This record gives sequence, structure tokens and C-alpha cells, in this order.
Amino acid sequence: MEQYDCLNKAQLSFEYLHTNSTTHTFLFGALAELVDNSRDAGARNLDIYTCKDPSLRGGFYLAFLDDGCGMHYDDVFNVIVFGKSAKRHAPDSNQIGQYGNGLKSGAMRIANDFILFTKKDNIGTCLFLSRSFHQEEHISQVICPMPCFDLRTQQPIQNTDYQQLNGTRTYTFDKAKHELEMRLIKKYSPFKTIDDLFKQFNLITSSSGTLIVLYNVKLSDTGEPELDIKTDPYDMLIDSKNRRNLFDDDDENIPFEYRSLRAYVSILYYEPRMRIAIQRRRVITKRLPHTLYKPRQYQFKSTRFKTRSEQEIKKCEKELDSLEERKREADSQVHHLQQSIGVTTSIEERSRLRKLQVTAAELKDMTTRLRNGLARKKSEMNTTKTLTFIFGLNIQNRASDGVFVYNCGRLIKMYEKLGQPNKKTVYCRGVVGVVDIPSIVLEPTHNKQSFADEKEYHFLLKNMGEYMRQYWSDAGIENYVKEFWETYGYRDDQLDRPPSNDPEVVKRRQAAVPMLIQCDKCLKWRRLPYASNTPALTQAQLEAWRCSDNTDVMNNTCSTSEKLEIIPEGELKQKPQATNTQNRTSGKVTSPPPTSSSSSSSLTTRSSGTNKRISNGEISSTTAVANSKSRSSRSNVVPKTIIPQKRSLPQSRSLSGKSKGNKKRKQPSSQKTKTKNRNVKSDNEEVEAEEEEEEEEKEDEKEEEEEDDEDKEEDKEELSSPINRRTRGQSSAKPSKTVQKTPPPTPTRV
Repeated sequence: MEQYDCLNKAQLSFEYLHTNSTTHTFLFGALAELVDNSRDAGARNLDIYTCKDPSLRGGFYLAFLDDGCGMHYDDVFNVIVFGKSAKRHAPDSNQIGQYGNGLKSGAMRIANDFILFTKKDNIGTCLFLSRSFHQEEHISQVICPMPCFDLRTQQPIQNTDYQQLNGTRTYTFDKAKHELEMRLIKKYSPFKTIDDLFKQFNLITSSSGTLIVLYNVKLSDTGEPELDIKTDPYDMLIDSKNRRNLFDDDDENIPFEYRSLRAYVSILYYEPRMRIAIQRRRVITKRLPHTLYKPRQYQFKSTRFKTRSEQEIKKCEKELDSLEERKREADSQVHHLQQSIGVTTSIEERSRLRKLQVTAAELKDMTTRLRNGLARKKSEMNTTKTLTFIFGLNIQNRASDGVFVYNCGRLIKMYEKLGQPNKKTVYCRGVVGVVDIPSIVLEPTHNKQSFADEKEYHFLLKNMGEYMRQYWSDAGIENYVKEFWETYGYRDDQLDRPPSNDPEVVKRRQAAVPMLIQCDKCLKWRRLPYASNTPALTQAQLEAWRCSDNTDVMNNTCSTSEKLEIIPEGELKQKPQATNTQNRTSGKVTSPPPTSSSSSSSLTTRSSGTNKRISNGEISSTTAVANSKSRSSRSNVVPKTIIPQKRSLPQSRSLSGKSKGNKKRKQPSSQKTKTKNRNVKSDNEEVEAEEEEEEEEKEDEKEEEEEDDEDKEEDKEELSSPINRRTRGQSSAKPSKTVQKTPPPTPTRV
């Protein structure tokens, strides 16, 4: 690497700190990035709090303190490497971070500056990243002071061969560098003395952990901080006058999770396993699927989600090519050195050869594992992906309905409205859907507020809408929706209003879905049995609740395993589709008389196609077919008010007419027989019967045309009269097949 020091290198501009922060349009999404880091570090406790400091912009600083695994010096150095992350290198990793960008983008979205304190193995490392420092010093490149201390002696780390203990970077003490770093931190941070600095390290009371302090917070257009910490002393709210990037609705219609950090964090994770406190008060977290009434899960299977797998395969192929090239180079060096040293007994040469052989063996092993992983990913790409959709009724707050989409257990989208035609209908109202998507199926965006592949995400939402409608049918309340919601204190004319607080109604809601609570000690979830004579738990009791407080003797110890109800499974019932025979029949101008089976099938076809979008071409063709059918029915059916009359025919002609009439009289009986038999015939027999009927109709038409030609010849021979003209006009209408043609008596001329 030293030979390339003279070449130009890419640099990170100071302006990138601001550009990178703009990816977070939702303020709580930026705060969640720091919460995710604590979760990935394995923290069991996270404290989010503020401290007043009038000298800072906004009048306070925001702190995140956890008891996670902490970081060594080389780990902290990787924090300032943008885009580097090793969290998801393991195939079975369930960590949230993957881009190595969340801390910088999230912190810079909330404030102008941040300082990080981390502790591990009694070694404390500090990281200082300040936009205020860069602006005042007019520095274009990003500079990050990073002093390192021995927390037992509170002295800077001296020259130590730290590489043997951890990582690949050795910390080397430089007195001038250390003094410069400390001078910048004291000048541009809220901690002006070395004692103030070590007080922050002392806040990490566990053996390892991390403290992040954000200061000089962003202000809104009104000059107030974007985070409102005055309205509620135990919460952090988004300023009501600065709710940009949220909704155009009134505050009353905006879900509380978009306004309250406490409410947002309570549902941030699919399975909360971390004790989180905001402003020194614990957050009562929720497991959404187990807070719903009559929950039901559906298994959705699809082979369409391939984008993420294709990206992973391409990335793995590039890494494999690079690794194989390094392996070939290492093998070449080993062979060359073996040939050059021959049988020498030099210790240095033998040691050098041994190191090269070890490196080549490691590269070979890495290449084999990576090749096997690539083969596994290729085989899994076309496999069927299975997702679990969970739906239930939110009887505690009917207005808070919609779909919540998680990725690797972390909330990405919430309150996605599906299945509801509009806000004023009760159809699917109060239904909540939950799905947790693995990272291999859909990849989230950098800000973790959406998904990178919008097309596949909309495909997912479309299918969830179908399953939601299926759940609405399975819930069994379709026929008495109004009575169901009235039972739990809701009114149909106030769909967005909260339920009634009548004591009797409140008891019904509590009995329908008993409380699910998390132990403050072991963090296991317990279902509290409902008792009508037991008063509701207070906020203080909820925060300090432990397994020993459980009235259920079977689950009142932390050693007892967690037991939750098994959510029953449902199945999507496919809507009946029109058969090929029905499609062919619907395109004909003349159709046989409908029977009970055919009429029911036509109703099924219409109902199954209710939501289908019809093109202009289909509309025009359908209209043409309908018009042709109506014309055919008008031409073949004789109104009851009209009595067909016939002229007197010669003896020879009358005989031929009777024979034709007899032939036509046989047709209705055969047609009735075919209509009766059609109910028991298969689709193929129906097609053959229809073809035979068409042929008979064509023969009848030919015979009628021949008869008309003969009638015209007779008309030329007869004298014209009003009666004859009227008779001819009436007889011109073709009689129905079912009407018996009997010649009337011969009229007398006037």
C-alpha cells in the first residue's frame, strides 16, 4: 500500500454529512437508527433522555445510553468509515444494520454534532463528529478526533501491541495528537473539562456499553426544537406546528405513533427483547399480533421475490472472483519461493515461506466457503418464499387499523390501508395486519422507512389486501357488523372516534383480549388472566411488573418458559373462475334457454369478476354481443298480443306447409329434452349439443327462406286488397318455434 501513497485518493467532503442526513424525512426514523444500534449490540437496557444546557442550540442535548457489547478502538474507527458494516455477513444473522450508515445519517438528521463514549475491557474510546467544528474552522474534509483511555487509571493509552487482543488496527499513542484531540473536544462539545468527560464514561455502569450524546439539535421554522420535550415530561413529541412529511390531516386523525416517540418505540420491534426508557420512564412495549381480537394467520407462498436474491448472488460472485484472484496470487508466491530457496536452511526464508503457505491455505478455505454459499444462494433463488400474514380486530381502538410491515423484526411501514374502499365504510374497519419479512425477500431502503423494490412491495400489499378480505369473511361478523362494534362501545356514524369509556364496555374489551405484559426482570411475556373484580394496573405498576406479581401460579416465576397462545391458521379461498365452456358460450349471439345450473354459474361468473377492470375493447365487444342477442330474441319470440294469420294455399302447397309445420313442431320437444339433459352433461357434451342446435337452426333458416321465395311467387298471382295486405303484413313476422302453425279459414273478398 505504501507504494500508492503518492497517488490521488478519494475524499469525503464535509457537505456530505448534511446530504447524508436528508435521507431521513421522518424524524422518529432517524432516532430509531440509534435504537437499532443498541439492539444489534445485544443491549438489554436502553435509556433515552435529555439534559438541559442553555449554552446549546435548543437548550438541551439528547443522550442514548445502553449496556451492549461496547467497542474497541478499531471498532470505533470503523464507525467513521461510511458504508462499512459486518453485521449481516453471517447467513443466519438477524441484525438490523447492514449499510454502516445509520449512526451518521440518523445523528446528523437530529443534531449538528455528536460525541460517542464506548467502554469495553476497561478501555474507553471517544469519537467526536461535529459540523459546528468544521464550519467554524472552515474545514472541507471530515475530521474525527478519537482519543483512547485506560478507564482504571484515567490516563491515555500508551504504545501497546493491541493487535493481538482485538482487530487489525493497533493504537499508537501520540502526545501531540492526543492533546489536539482533547482541545477540540473541550472547545466544541458540552463537556469542557477532563472530569466532565470521564463522568460520561462513568455513566456506563455495566462492564461494556455505549453512550451517544447529540447536541445543537435542529430547529423548526418557528425557532423551536423539532423534538418537543416540554408538553409531556415523560415523552418526546414532534412539534405540532412542524409536522412536515407526515399527513395533511388534522392532528386528531394522525396516528399517535407519528407524534409520540414513546408510542412509536412501543411497536418498533416485532418481538421486543430490550428494556427501553424514555425520560427515565420505561416504555410499555407491545407484541402486536397478540394484542388483537380473534387473530388468525395465513401462509402466503410465492416465487416472485427474486430481486434481493439476484443482488446477493451478483455481490457474492464479485467477491468470489476477487478472492480467487488473491488465492492464485498467493499460490504463485508460495511456488516461486519454494523453487528459489530450494533446500536452504535459513530460518528467515523458512518463516517467510510458512507465512505465505498459511495465507494461501486461509484464502483457499475462504474461497471454498464462499463458493458453497454462492451455490446455496443460487439454489434458493427459485425456491418458494413463505410469509406469514397475521390479521386481527383492534377492539381497543378501531381507528388504528391497517397493515404493519416489519423487516428482520424491525418496523418499516405502519398503517398501510388495504381492503377498505373508503374511510366512511365499516368494511374491514378495525382490521390490523402484521407481517415480518426476511431480508432475503425484500431489502429495505437506507432510511428503513420503505423498501428498495417498490414493484415487489406493491405486489406484497396487493396480496395482503386479498387475505385481509378473506379474514373479514372468516371473522364471522359480516352480517352483524354494527351490533359487533356497538358491543365494544363504537358507533357506526363515528368511525374515527374512540370507543365509549363506560365501565361495562371497558370490561368487555378487557375480557375479550386479556393484557399481555413483559417482565421487567427476565423480559419474558406473560398473559394476565382477566378478573372482573381486579382493578387495572397503574402506569407505575406496569413499568415495574415482574413474573412474581402474576396471579397465575403456573407462570409466576422468571424460570418458567414463555407461553403464548398459538394463533389459529386460515386459508385463502380462491374465487370460482369462469370455465372455458362458459367463456365460449358467452360470446355466442343465440344461447339456449337458461337452466338452474347455467343461471347459477352465470351469477358466479359475474360475482367473481366484479373487481376486474374492463378495457374499452371488451366493453364494445360485450355491447355488440348483447345487442345481437336482444335482436335475435326479438326476432324469434312472438308477442302474445299478435295472432299470426295465413293466406289460403293450394292443396299442393298446403300439404307441403303441413309437413314443414310438423317438422317445426317437433323442434320444441327436442329442445326441451336437451334442456333437461343439459344439467347432467359434462362440459364437452354441452359444446356438442350447442353445435347440433346451431346446425338445426341453420337448416330451419334455409327452409324458411325457401318458403318465403314461394310465398312471393304466389303473391304475384293474387289480387291486392286491404285485408290481404294486412294479412301479409302480419304473416311476415316469423312465428316462434314453440307456436303451432295452423292455417286460418280463407278470408272472403270484399
